Amino acid sequence: MLKEPLAVFNRAEYPDYHKLLTTSLGTTSGKLRIVEECDGDLSLIAAVSASRAIALSAESIMSVAGSRVVFVPLSPPPAPLKVGVCFSDTAPPIPPLRRFVETAESTVASR
Repeated sequence: MLKEPLAVFNRAEYPDYHKLLTTSLGTTSGKLRIVEECDGDLSLIAAVSASRAIALSAESIMSVAGSRVVFVPLSPPPAPLKVGVCFSDTAPPIPPLRRFVETAESTVASR
């Protein structure tokens, strides 16, 4: 993958993506052949579907990309990404948010 042209998320807006990219590929960013920086999922999909580059992306991008691109999981897979819920702590949570947080907390506690 190191010699392939890469479409990547913009470094200024996605610094953690670049850490994941270099860690997953076992190299430094200076050794990558970055040909396009993208501002989001849609521009990344456009670069890949136009055959300008390949990209390292989460599988969730496929829900937007559909059949325009092919997703091949990395082997071995990288460490899982931590995902959480973000909400304002200054406003009272709306009932659906409160139920979601309670469910998430009980799921984590049961593991």
